[in-house]
Amino acid sequence: QVLGLVIGGVLRGVLGDQRARLSVLFGSIALYSLANIANAFIAHLPGLSPFQWYMVWRFIAGFGLAGELGAAITLVGETLPKEVRGYGTGIVAGVGVSGAVVANLVGKHLAWNQAYLVGGLLGLGLLALRIGVAESGMFHQAQEQAVARGDFFSLFTSRDRFLRALRCTLIAVPLWFSVGILMFYAPEFGRALGYTGPITAGDAIAWCYAGLVFGDVGSGFISQWLASRKKVLL
Repeated sequence: QVLGLVIGGVLRGVLGDQRARLSVLFGSIALYSLANIANAFIAHLPGLSPFQWYMVWRFIAGFGLAGELGAAITLVGETLPKEVRGYGTGIVAGVGVSGAVVANLVGKHLAWNQAYLVGGLLGLGLLALRIGVAESGMFHQAQEQAVARGDFFSLFTSRDRFLRALRCTLIAVPLWFSVGILMFYAPEFGRALGYTGPITAGDAIAWCYAGLVFGDVGSGFISQWLASRKKVLL
């Protein structure tokens, strides 16, 4: 899934600049939702083993998911005035990661394939809710200008632009390490440390993401109050 996120993040960023943010938002959630639904039926699909089908559909789900947060944050940032932009992006991020807390609760009460069906069907419901969302005026203005859009390699043609993109990218590395390693492998760390109580990766991720909810919303409000994103990052 993470491999799909990496590849999809680049390609959907390009598409979002070339065609529109909304096209990425609609396409990403549709692909992600259908892949989740397909995950529920891997035991009955022909041609490959269930594990191989699982890898295929998780890659496709990651590829679809890659366009979600990036396009959503971009659309909100371009639509809202600067006086409330921090609030909007904080709320979008905070509400989004709260899904991990809910997912842990769902996973405790449903079979694994039923949990995938819930995720897929909720995604299709979200797709229906987006029908009334409008494209940003900033994107329409860019369409009228004679500038190259969606040129991924332009990140590497300017030293200043490349360093800014690199610094922003590296900000996410500790976060992914914490969630992808420290939280996901919490049961293994617990056993290695001699802890005998019950530890599940789902609980560890849920508690981590519960903190992320408060951190995302809080950082959005604080950055707006301080009029600085850099101070909040530090």
